[in-house]
Amino acid sequence: MNDDRFSKRLGYGPQEAEISIRDDAPYEVRAAVLKIAEGELGLGPGLLRDVLCTVLRKVPDRSNWSAYPNIWEECQRLIEGAPWYRVYISSRRCTAI
Repeated sequence: MNDDRFSKRLGYGPQEAEISIRDDAPYEVRAAVLKIAEGELGLGPGLLRDVLCTVLRKVPDRSNWSAYPNIWEECQRLIEGAPWYRVYISSRRCTAI
């Protein structure tokens, strides 16, 4: 099958992105995981904390019982202190719920 698309004929297509960070999850990515889980996926702080604690193998802080600001801030601390590869695992786990 011949590909006669305009972009293919004229050589237009996505540009290769330069890899600037290999072994890290920048703050912006970590913050985005939380915001997407909360806003786009509708996960509340309690469920999000459960996911993060499971992935990171941490015990939830029992003294945090109110969703905002306590559990939400715990989620922020968890993801900010997580190894970079666990951040990506956490984001996949959130989308699976």
